[in-house]
Amino acid sequence: MSFAKRAINVTLIPAGGEAVSLGLSGLRCELLAQNAGGGMMFGTLQMRVFGMKDADMNRFATNGVNATHVRGDQILVSAGDVGGIMRQVFSGTIFSASTHFQMTPD
Repeated sequence: MSFAKRAINVTLIPAGGEAVSLGLSGLRCELLAQNAGGGMMFGTLQMRVFGMKDADMNRFATNGVNATHVRGDQILVSAGDVGGIMRQVFSGTIFSASTHFQMTPD
């Protein structure tokens, strides 16, 4: 595998079509996407996005108290080489999202 500069694009889509979707690109991200192997199993995504605006974080954050209450916000993640083809690597519903203010800002 050769060295190449990578890119990750994230699109957050509010539930119910209440507003325009939020596209994030050029931000530093960490993600762990797991595919359970198909069938009736679903993939999962754990992701941290650095450099988001406070208002955007608050818009998509969940309270994390009631696991059965899911608003239905969606996330789409595409990845690839900078200047190359971006391929969708994950799409799904946001079940839990929280803000984290214990690190130094970017």
